[in-house]
Amino acid sequence: MNIRHRLAKALFSDVIAAQVTEALQVYDDRWWSRLGAQREDPLDSDTPLAAYRQDPLAFRITHILVGHVLGEGITWPVDDPALSQWLTAWWEHPLNLMDLRIRQWLTELILTGDLFVTFHTRPDGLSIVRAMPSAQIDDIRTNPEDLEDELAYHQAGTLGMPEGRWWTSAHHGGDMLHFAINRPVGHLRGQSDLATVLPWLRRYRGWLADRVAINRARSAFVYEVTVRGTEADVQRRRAELGAPPPPGSVIIHNEAEEWKAVTAHIDAGEAEADGKAIRLMIAAGAGIPLHFLSEGESATRATAREMGEPTRRAFAERQKVYGAMLQAVAREAVRRAADVGALPPDAPSLVPPPRFPDLTREDNLALAQAAAQVVGALTEAVQHGWITDQEAAAWLRKFAGEASYGPTTP
Repeated sequence: MNIRHRLAKALFSDVIAAQVTEALQVYDDRWWSRLGAQREDPLDSDTPLAAYRQDPLAFRITHILVGHVLGEGITWPVDDPALSQWLTAWWEHPLNLMDLRIRQWLTELILTGDLFVTFHTRPDGLSIVRAMPSAQIDDIRTNPEDLEDELAYHQAGTLGMPEGRWWTSAHHGGDMLHFAINRPVGHLRGQSDLATVLPWLRRYRGWLADRVAINRARSAFVYEVTVRGTEADVQRRRAELGAPPPPGSVIIHNEAEEWKAVTAHIDAGEAEADGKAIRLMIAAGAGIPLHFLSEGESATRATAREMGEPTRRAFAERQKVYGAMLQAVAREAVRRAADVGALPPDAPSLVPPPRFPDLTREDNLALAQAAAQVVGALTEAVQHGWITDQEAAAWLRKFAGEASYGPTTP
């Protein structure tokens, strides 16, 4: 050891040791990757709309809700012939095409919790309706004395309109209506049906990614080659095996060399129960049973029927709420037509709620069975003089499900 080495050891030994340790760590890290290391999820800051576009479960849940609520479409049971003709023309107008539009509107409601509808009325009184993306409305002005009395809505600015635009509420002579779902009392905006499941969708994506990484690591291996000989023999063999043999190769050697495949000993086990628990949380938050997500093995036919009852009640409630929204839109369109004389002044009050399709085929079967059983009892009651024919007819409609209540007289 010369004078330079002595001086370096005496003055800079700690610096040299730190640099060597860092260099070795960098060298080692080139060959290893951390299994399950923290990684950036492209949807870490996702919204329900981003999840709908990129997450298969969010996409499927949204369309399950839309498909069950709207089914094959809605009808308008309008008694007045003139109003029925005008409503059909407005509904089917090429610039409206409401049969398609109401599905887009329901999707917007599910994803954002809000629906902002604008009216563009022509001189003949026919209104062209459009839905504005909820993200473009950044402020809602209300009556200071009544939070539910919405006065105007501000559309966020764009390059062509930097200051944005205020839309006056249709209830105050303007051209916009606002609807919301999942809105707590005292709040102006609604909440997406997917809002509560977004964290679990993110966790499920991470869980699946980890399972893929673990399975990849379990199937990976390296060759450990033991060479019996001098250091020169080891160096020569290392140079010869610089490129690993491809899969399926035949390796021939003598007793001076030993080959062994080394795999990662990862005790991952089966994680089926973990994945199912996360999916169950997602399904519970979305209000649907697991077998709605094509997991038929999670329930028998009988249990699936019972498990589906709360979901059908939720769908029926959404039909009722969405029907009231569509009725309000139709009444506003009819009111504008009445203002220019295209319809009588009382036409808006004649617009009924739309009629939605049955949620299941079993509904009609249940109604038919109930009617068949009730007819015999009502016929006997009429024969004994307990009720009149008119009362029997009213009770029959009630038990058949066509009226919400029966006669009030005994």
